[in-house]
Amino acid sequence: MTCGTPLKVYTRFFVHFFYVKSADWPGNKPHPLKAPTAIELAQMPTYYVLDLGKTMPQTVAPFQPSAAEVLACKWLTEPELGVYTEEYGRTGFQGALQLIASFPTLT
Repeated sequence: MTCGTPLKVYTRFFVHFFYVKSADWPGNKPHPLKAPTAIELAQMPTYYVLDLGKTMPQTVAPFQPSAAEVLACKWLTEPELGVYTEEYGRTGFQGALQLIASFPTLT
């Protein structure tokens, strides 16, 4: 996705992305990692550590919430979703990706 991506694409992506990271998604089983090692990080869901060759939208698309699940969502309102959509549509994802580049080498 680039800064020229239509906002509806960002909106659809963020609905999927935040859904799989939420307690609403039954597949979400968060737990603390024992150490910052490659073996421990391999336990993380694919929305944190992407499968090789897949983009973030491709990673979260299979977990699309139903229309009923979207309507039942109380923790991400339309105005809040609009903030993410507008800002990432304006700035892209480069700033968020800089954090990943700053991670130390893993063992």
